[in-house]
Amino acid sequence: MGDLLIITTTSAGNAGGTTAVSTSLAGEADDFYINWYLLQTSGANAGEWRTVTDFTQTTGTLTVGRAFTAQVAS
Repeated sequence: MGDLLIITTTSAGNAGGTTAVSTSLAGEADDFYINWYLLQTSGANAGEWRTVTDFTQTTGTLTVGRAFTAQVAS
């Protein structure tokens, strides 16, 4: 049960990255998305879920606790 928020993100960093950026989220309350789940739906990481551990309001950056297998934009 829960809400589904569909966003387009770009991943930052190198292979095994832990961040995704969505400018459409910029402006939400700082740390609002902590404990939400981030699911990649395309590319090399399709189907991988990660728990959001930090959200930066000014940039729309979601940080996850465990790195994705590969670094791709999705």
